Amino acid sequence: DFGFSGTYDLSTKYIAGRALFRKTELAPYFAIMDRPDLHGILDADLFFKGRSDDLDAMSAGLDVADIDIQLMKMKLIKGKGIKASYEDGRLTIPESKLILLEEGSMTVRAATDRNRNLDLTAGGMIPIDIISAFYPDLTDLTGIARFSLTGHGPVRNPRLSGTITIDEMGYVIPYNGQVINDVTAVLSLSPDALIIKDLKGRLDTGTFTASGRMGLKDFRPQSIDVSSHGRALPFIMPDSMNALFDMNARLTGTPDKTLLSGDTLILEGSYYK
Repeated sequence: DFGFSGTYDLSTKYIAGRALFRKTELAPYFAIMDRPDLHGILDADLFFKGRSDDLDAMSAGLDVADIDIQLMKMKLIKGKGIKASYEDGRLTIPESKLILLEEGSMTVRAATDRNRNLDLTAGGMIPIDIISAFYPDLTDLTGIARFSLTGHGPVRNPRLSGTITIDEMGYVIPYNGQVINDVTAVLSLSPDALIIKDLKGRLDTGTFTASGRMGLKDFRPQSIDVSSHGRALPFIMPDSMNALFDMNARLTGTPDKTLLSGDTLILEGSYYK
């Protein structure tokens, strides 16, 4: 159910309202946003009051008793007791916890001041297979991503920094059934760069490593310099070829022009038809 009540005084421009969500189905709202695959339930109270011509003098509050969002039959996000308030030009979100894909969790806290500067901290653990909810072609993903992020500065363009750690990621390549597994990595994020540290993993029985840096501006890629090394990597082209090779590669450049260089040593192989 959904209910709303409100008043507005034309002479003083004073406005006040309250919206009540009681086990409200969210599917119609997601459909408006062109996401008919999403649905869920919301149980929350929202209120606001103040002069409509002075937003800094407005006050508002949101109290989410329960929210449960699903993608088809996949449980995406669940949360309880989430609160937010806006008073004297300041937005405050006390520390809140969300459950992600039943197995993951995220804790977030945020606040803004009267000058629209953000102070954000977030951290948690997310199952990597959440990617398949947004990119359906990437199925059979496994592993965990742990993250710790902070954000400071103007709300429209905060300076984000933090660390993302990938543990035991795996993926089955649909084309040939080969398995990428035991992938671990540490990613360091700053306003200027994304640095890849100690990425390593296996392709079937072979091993590979990678490291490098992606330069950023407003969190858009500006440059890239990534090196990768592989040892005894198998390659299978169904019904055509099997090979085992070592390789060293480096990718450098910008989004407009990149250069891939390196060398490959075929250790053994067979071609058949």
